[in-house]
Amino acid sequence: MLDTDKTARYLQIVSVLQARIASRLYPVGALLPTEADLCNEFDVSRYTVREALRRLMAMGLISRRQGSGTVVVRAEAAGGYSFSLRSLIELFQYALDTHF
Repeated sequence: MLDTDKTARYLQIVSVLQARIASRLYPVGALLPTEADLCNEFDVSRYTVREALRRLMAMGLISRRQGSGTVVVRAEAAGGYSFSLRSLIELFQYALDTHF
């Protein structure tokens, strides 16, 4: 199921699951397969599956709750704002220039 290229396996799993969510194979509100099922499907360790799920959660696609499973909460990754700073001087300048 996974490619044999040099991409980390958990990133390959993220891509597969993200595509399944986007194509509505796993629609919003649906439960994803259990960690054990994903381990068997992709022939990887539980740690690898957990990292993939952690990445999907960071993207805003899924929500996880112990005992309840993993639920799809949105079909597309949430957009975010990121601000890059290269030095402490830039950080201090940002604080001085920012008004709320």
